[in-house]
Amino acid sequence: IVLVLGGLSLTYIRALAGMPASIWIGRSHKRAAANAYDVTFGSGALLLSMVSAIGVYLLLHTWLDKGALAGGCFVGLWSARSYLRTAYFARGRRKAVILADFVFVLSGALSASTLWIGGVDVLQMAFVVLAVANATGIAAMLFLAGWPFRVSYGHQMRRRYARLWRQLGWSSLSVTLTNLQGQAVALLVTGFGGPAAYAPIAATLLLFVPLRIAAASLVNMLQPEISAELA
Repeated sequence: IVLVLGGLSLTYIRALAGMPASIWIGRSHKRAAANAYDVTFGSGALLLSMVSAIGVYLLLHTWLDKGALAGGCFVGLWSARSYLRTAYFARGRRKAVILADFVFVLSGALSASTLWIGGVDVLQMAFVVLAVANATGIAAMLFLAGWPFRVSYGHQMRRRYARLWRQLGWSSLSVTLTNLQGQAVALLVTGFGGPAAYAPIAATLLLFVPLRIAAASLVNMLQPEISAELA
């Protein structure tokens, strides 16, 4: 269920920050303009990631005795890393993203070895492993890209978002309706039957993960070029 909540967070991060960043950074012919959009949408992505982390923590706190904090951190870091991947693809730093993904996988695999240690809470440790892997991936991406991640919540950031409120509003509505159609049943089952009732649904959805990964990778690669051609 945490992965479902994280997936929902990713859809809003992409709709309200990732996709706009990919479009507007790709269309920017001047470096200063690209930097401005990078700061604007990066700040929005960070804020949304923090809200997602807090929301997941509060929700898990009602269900679990342990692991709520680690689960919230995992979702927040996962969301932030997703935005950074999209933004760095838009900035043309594909090699840094690919290498950072490799570091993410390697750190996750090494950290997962701790699950074999006896006497640990597997669920809580799994959240910790995922959070550490995403944090390591973010750090590797920032280091390899050689591009600072800057945040600002000043007047210019709010003004740029205000100019795009109509497009972002429609995008949010579309994402919300899509999530309701795709996840409403699963969330209702979990709400009434508890997290364990979601297990059969999760096993079925696992079959579609490779297709989703391939589609997301293709969009990340092509979106900046398409935006630049349309500028």
